[in-house]
Amino acid sequence: MTARVKPRVLNLIDTYHVGGAGKVLLQFLEQCDDRVACTLGSFRYRNPPSTEFIDVARKKGFDLALFDQRFNFDPAPLWQVYRLFKSGDFNIIETHGYKGHLIAWMLRKLLPIRWIGMTHGWTDENAKIRFYNRLERSLLKSADHVITVSPQLADTMCAVRGGDNGVSLVLNAVDPDSLQGQGLAEEIRKGQFGDIANGVLLGSFGRLSPEKGHRFLLEALARIDNSVPVSLLLVGDGPERENLQQLAERLGIAGRVSFVGQKQNMRDYYDAIDLFVLPSLSEGLPFVVLEAMLSGKPVLASRVGALSEVIEEGNNGWMVPAGKADLLAAALGSLLKDRHRLESVGNKARQMLFPKFSPRRQADEVIRIYQEVLGV
Repeated sequence: MTARVKPRVLNLIDTYHVGGAGKVLLQFLEQCDDRVACTLGSFRYRNPPSTEFIDVARKKGFDLALFDQRFNFDPAPLWQVYRLFKSGDFNIIETHGYKGHLIAWMLRKLLPIRWIGMTHGWTDENAKIRFYNRLERSLLKSADHVITVSPQLADTMCAVRGGDNGVSLVLNAVDPDSLQGQGLAEEIRKGQFGDIANGVLLGSFGRLSPEKGHRFLLEALARIDNSVPVSLLLVGDGPERENLQQLAERLGIAGRVSFVGQKQNMRDYYDAIDLFVLPSLSEGLPFVVLEAMLSGKPVLASRVGALSEVIEEGNNGWMVPAGKADLLAAALGSLLKDRHRLESVGNKARQMLFPKFSPRRQADEVIRIYQEVLGV
């Protein structure tokens, strides 16, 4: 009887911070069992803006391989990965992001390896990022298999690859123990806006970039009448921050909007709000929505990406068309009048997450793909 080949995987990602793609990968590695052997690969820079991702990986005790990047377009990481695979310890490379995809694409020309590319969605903040997005889509034509996180991304990759062969949808998951806090929710509410015990605090967390649609949320907030005091807490940073702050000033709502930048202990911020709002123009399946629901908060989101996979209208949240400030304002105006309804739907949101969005389910699906790619 032929021995079953065990997937031995290098999971390669280039990231400074623990963002969406980094969370997916770290969460998966925590769920790995003896069906698979995984090594986390990342890049070591001379002067990185942050080493958060690598620090977290080390703290969790993952098997870590770091590839030295001395300057832009340094070819050294390719040869470092090549030597690693030449040793025979790996039979799959899984890549996240254009740099990993490029290394895998070149490696495939040198060694008989299996390549799985994972795409988490694309931002649209400038010409450089748009170029990287086009490069990623082009490179993934050559992967043995592509994993996506939303039906729309799966459709896009099927079109790029000329069919649905070798494209899988694996929805993101959320770890029930992933959110950490210090019990500071009430302090956050009062510290940002004073005493708003009789008002409603909206929250929108994540990168401040054009495709996230925060400008429509600000416009919607400006349209809401004053019968219910309402404020907005924006957690995160990005290229749109200054533009959004200026827009809040022009709309006359600057006193009701707080920009607090990147934060740790995010459970406190979820606990502080009454309603989570995601006004994005495009998404995969964002972690912030899953985390808000895990925290028992209802979600009002744009109807984009895989959000219809998690939000059941009126049961655990609500959805509106993307990019429509008037419709978003109308939905908010209706919801803000009934705090008890928000609490009830938030409780249902937490209850409805599992097992569909459990890390164990996600890991099982990915490991099955590894086995299929190896033909075992």
